[in-house]
Formats: sequence, structure tokens, C-alpha cells
Amino acid sequence: MPLPRPAALRQRLSSGRDVAALLSVEERDGFTVYRFGGPLGGAQTLDLDLDPDAVWVGTSRGLLRLEPRTGSLRLWDEAEGLPGARLDEIAIAGGRVFADSSTPSGPHSIRGTGVLELDVAGRSLSILKDVGSVWDLWGDGSTLWVGARDGAQARDLETGGARHFTREAGELVHNAVHAVRRHGDTVAFAAMGDWVEEEKDFEGGGLTLWDRGQDRFRSYAVRDGLARGYSCDVFLDDAEVFVAHWEEELGLSRIDRRTGEVETVLRSANGIDLGGVVLAGDAQTLWIGQQGALVRLDRATRQATALREADGLPGYIVSAIRVAEEAVWASVYAYGGDGVRAAGLVRFPRR
Repeated sequence: MPLPRPAALRQRLSSGRDVAALLSVEERDGFTVYRFGGPLGGAQTLDLDLDPDAVWVGTSRGLLRLEPRTGSLRLWDEAEGLPGARLDEIAIAGGRVFADSSTPSGPHSIRGTGVLELDVAGRSLSILKDVGSVWDLWGDGSTLWVGARDGAQARDLETGGARHFTREAGELVHNAVHAVRRHGDTVAFAAMGDWVEEEKDFEGGGLTLWDRGQDRFRSYAVRDGLARGYSCDVFLDDAEVFVAHWEEELGLSRIDRRTGEVETVLRSANGIDLGGVVLAGDAQTLWIGQQGALVRLDRATRQATALREADGLPGYIVSAIRVAEEAVWASVYAYGGDGVRAAGLVRFPRR
């Protein structure tokens, strides 16, 4: 299936507004805080991704591009040509920036305007209309992975081809895919399931691992040992798979990739709840974003530390984490009064 390139959907953007005056930088003990002020301090920081020179942030008030070395901060919103200023998901793939765009359509509703595709300089824009209701975007070299309400997609940005994964094809545990991640030849799909009003919970969700080399799928649900069906994020490497289920007290589901054993990891060795919303990691550390803290778990010792707003975070809700070669980045915000009262980014150097 080729990617759409209708000329009518392409347009030029401005170079973005300079909003560096709304940024303050604070050096804390072991990390740096980039705190947004003015109207950006009242915006949800919803997702982030990294290119070699900048951090791209999807917010409820537009798209931000921060250059940490220079302090440059630029904003694109509807005044700069975006069809919608709310960007819940963002990914960089194939030298392009992709973001799921929406705009308010009523007091308590939003209307999706499509997945935006921008060049990395942020100067031109096209809109992909065939990706459905998006839950996740993930950049992987020249592949854009899409988690959506009706399954998942792998879109090859070089050839224009795409593969669609569904439950009906015997591939996924459920079609409502909230996160897609890859390590080596294994792709993990975390699915939410269906909301059941009588149970006040989701049912039918879980995790699917796809072995690309053998084109083989293996799914996990509550009956297989997952802590909860609702699965909102996943981290994997050669040794382990960790699945997040949102609620802190529910812990994480862990799959030992050597033995296939599935277990629930409720707390760290020093008693910190490990459940969360977003995950990222490397061979030594698992980072867990919660609704009240950013948790750093040592994978070998299972000791953890939890950083909260009182410790210097620019908020208490951790919405996204990315691990790069030199640093770990997280987006954070906080509610207060009638809306968002604080927002920003945190950078941890990798030693």
C-alpha cells in the first residue's frame, strides 16, 4: 500500500516562532530541568522524540523543537500552519517528524486531523489520512510503526509499502494497539483491550511478540500470567520483556526471554511500586514513567529511586521517556487549578 502524497495535502510552514524566552534551565543534582513558562507552562507535554541535534515535543498547544546546545526553542501551532495544535504522539523516522494531530471539537471532545509529516527542519508539511485512530507512533530507522484502534502498521518510508497487523489475521492479541517497540528481530505490540462497563476495566488486551525472521507470533494475556490485560507500554531486549499496565500498585509484567517464564514484579527490592504508564531502558536501567514519579530501576539489583516534583521535576505526570546515546529525556507536566500549571523536560546524562 503506497503512502499518500496528494499535492493538495502538502503545504509550506513557517520556520516556527521563537519562544526561547519561555524556557528556563535549571541544573539539579544529577539532572537538568527545562521548564516551560508563560502559555507553554499551561500545556500538556504529551510525547517526545529525538533527532541528533534537537528534542521534538508534542504538546496540547503545538509542536516544540528544543536545541539543548544553543537553547533555541521554536513553536509550531495553528498560527504557523498546523491543522491541529494538540499532538499526542510524535516520532522521528527516515529524517522526518511524524505527529498525531487533533483539535478541539467541543467542550469535552477533540477531532483528529490526521498524522502530520514534517521535514526535520519543520518547513514543509503533509498529512497522512489513512492511518486510522492513532494510539502510538514509533520511529525505527526508515520504518514508521503505528499503533491504532484497528491494529498496527509498519510503514516503510523508503519504498512506500506498509504491512497491517490485526487480531482477525491471527497475529495480535487485540486490535487496540497502544504501543509498538522493536529489539533485533522481535517486535512487541502492547494492546489495551475492550472497556467492560460492568467490570470497570478493560478485557482482552495483552502483549504480542512477533519474530520477524520466522514470521511467528506469540501472544500473552492474563491467563498466561500478565498482571493485567490492559497493556499501555513495553520495553524489551535479549534478556527480558517488561509490560506496563498503568496502575502503580499493579506492578509490571516481566517475561524472561530465556525461559519464557511470566511473572509480576510489584515492587523494587527497596519497596518502590513499579507499575507505570511509559517505559524505556537499556542493559542496566529500566525507566518507568508514572502518574506521580519517574522511577529508575537497576535491572541487576532491583533497587530503585523515585524522583517526584518535590525533587525538582517540572510536574508529577511523566508522559514519555527516550533513551539516547548520551542522555535520557523525559517529558513531564502537572495539573493544578482549572488546568495544567507546570510543564517541561528533564535530561539525565548517561554515565
